[in-house]
Amino acid sequence: MAYETFVAFKSDFLAAHKTTYQFDAKADFAQAATAFRYYLHGLEQGARSGLNIGLIEHLQDLLAKNKSVFDGGGIFVDTSNQDRWRLFYNDAFILGGIHSHGPFTLVHTDRLESAWVAAGNDKRMGFAGAKQLDFHAGDKPFLRVTQREVLALNIFGYAGAPGEDGSMVFRCTNPQLADSATFVRYKKEVGELEGALAA
Repeated sequence: MAYETFVAFKSDFLAAHKTTYQFDAKADFAQAATAFRYYLHGLEQGARSGLNIGLIEHLQDLLAKNKSVFDGGGIFVDTSNQDRWRLFYNDAFILGGIHSHGPFTLVHTDRLESAWVAAGNDKRMGFAGAKQLDFHAGDKPFLRVTQREVLALNIFGYAGAPGEDGSMVFRCTNPQLADSATFVRYKKEVGELEGALAA
């Protein structure tokens, strides 16, 4: 069920992020407030038009059209260093979309993937020449953001089917399961799958 107040959101968010995780430090009150704005944006956008997920390089036109959290490669909340993109902000946005029961469109076409792989994209740690759903094979394997998003959708009541232009559209098939998603469960269940993949 959607978080109706910041107090409820903050309690769950801080409980889920009381320790470090991947590249994120322990979350604080200010980050909970920023994450809540991401969550509300995902909730509203999901209900209005659905969310688009995938590599930012593939989403530029859709982001401009749908006014997602990203704006020209930045974020809609703030451009200060402490409020730049973080994994838990992304999770908040996705969780808002899940609670909206709106559709998610994974932009994943061969044309876009091939262009991205050919570019090498050496700015991405360990991902040069990899597709957005390829697994990272470093010393400490972890899920890429797109993989986390797709796993969360499958965990919390969504099912995917081919869409137009090589995309995959995930629709809510189990509203009760979507409503049961919390930050604590989201981090725990995605983390458990991530751990199994790394074993």
